[in-house]
Amino acid sequence: NESFILFEGTDLDLDKELEEAGTKLQLQTTIVSYIERYFDFPVIPVKKYFFKTGTPRFFIFKLSDEPILNIKNEGKSDGIINLIFNELVDEKVIKEASRLSEDAILYGYFKDTSQLINLINEIEKINCVIENNKEDRVALKELDVLLNNSIEELNSLIKKTTQIDNSLTSWFYMGSLIKLENSKQFHELLTQICEDVYKNTPQLKNELFNKNRLSSAITVAKRNLIKNIFDNFSKEDLGLAKDKYPAEKAIYLSLLKATGIHRTKNGNFNFYDPTDKSFTGIWEASEEFLKETKYGKRNLTDLIEILKSKPFKLKQGFIDIWMPIYLFIQRERIAIYGKEGFLPVLSSESLEIITRRP
Repeated sequence: NESFILFEGTDLDLDKELEEAGTKLQLQTTIVSYIERYFDFPVIPVKKYFFKTGTPRFFIFKLSDEPILNIKNEGKSDGIINLIFNELVDEKVIKEASRLSEDAILYGYFKDTSQLINLINEIEKINCVIENNKEDRVALKELDVLLNNSIEELNSLIKKTTQIDNSLTSWFYMGSLIKLENSKQFHELLTQICEDVYKNTPQLKNELFNKNRLSSAITVAKRNLIKNIFDNFSKEDLGLAKDKYPAEKAIYLSLLKATGIHRTKNGNFNFYDPTDKSFTGIWEASEEFLKETKYGKRNLTDLIEILKSKPFKLKQGFIDIWMPIYLFIQRERIAIYGKEGFLPVLSSESLEIITRRP
């Protein structure tokens, strides 16, 4: 930018055109939509929490002018890093929002937006001149260089807002200003947020199904496991061969055997309350759901919604396996109805249909 370059001729006075565009454009003071247009924020995996519990957790960045209080419809993400770009917001307001929020939200407050506003306005001026001179090939080439340089400078500044040791951003969680000096402390804080908000997530270290969607191979394994439960629930290891390890056996060992849900009592194998304390929460929530059905029918989607919400937020793959197994365990306590009325006998096939269309 600070050098003289020989180029093909054009009658367009770039400096004059940019100055005139600046007088026509309305200067931007709210910049969130522009930042989102020119910068893609990364998804942050919480690796330590995943290592400790077996459940993957991901944080996404959400930009706003005011602090966000609740996580709504964030898809597969488990938490948000709310970056606030508004100098008019008092830090006390953000601190109070972080105290009141019960969701997995880390607040970052960007203190000085003047540089960002100047850069965004520069980009908008260049876009305006480009729009008015589409026929001038030479001018467009120069304008594209200016535009790319400005966007690159904007991206560089935005990256600084997400660097943990920068002096531009203040971080807030649970009503406190958090001093973060390096990325390790940042990831430790995300782990702590997950442990605070999703405190009843069971520890299940099995990547085959502890994820948002089951693969076709694991769907088949789930079907085989349910069939084995129907045929051999009173046998050790559900009658699975001791010297073979198909995917259904891996699911059984981690979900049913290691947790104590399928074990022997007085020499008889059956299903019982889990001995693994991390599974107490999900077991009690499922039991509470059944108790409430004494007073009237409830849709199984209600149970799924409970398990997908805090303090559990189980992955869909986990729920798809947990629900049919739990229904089988409680088969003598429940009556199941579908569109065609009462279902008198549970089978592995009917549980498969229930899982697909709860």
